[in-house]
Amino acid sequence: MLPYLKNMMEKEKNRSAKIEIHELKPLVPLQKSHKLSSLRNKSTGGQAERKPADGLLTGQHNELLTYAQTLIDLKIKSIMDSYPSGRRMKLFTVRFGSMESIKMMTIACAFERLQIDTGKINLKPLANKNYYGNQVE
Repeated sequence: MLPYLKNMMEKEKNRSAKIEIHELKPLVPLQKSHKLSSLRNKSTGGQAERKPADGLLTGQHNELLTYAQTLIDLKIKSIMDSYPSGRRMKLFTVRFGSMESIKMMTIACAFERLQIDTGKINLKPLANKNYYGNQVE
């Protein structure tokens, strides 16, 4: 190998190895800020409950919800994979909104926002349910 190519390759290895990532804490804790908590409530639609609903759906509806969740997860994954690795969350949020806001809206709205073909699934039994199976007003 030519000496100048070897030097260039070594410089490139050293340059890429010097990347450091630092996380900064917010100046105001999220629990103590009323403005931040109101923004958080507004973005989630004021719903604090994010746990899956147990026992609220029948067996067939539960399978339908699981299928809808799988379709939503696969679409989100395919969209995220199409973006550059360092900017995935930011670009996804700009185009579609946060993942949590998508999961808090009704399944029909999530399908529409993510442009999922609704011919694959009957959304009528899940008309007012979100990703977690909770009722959405």
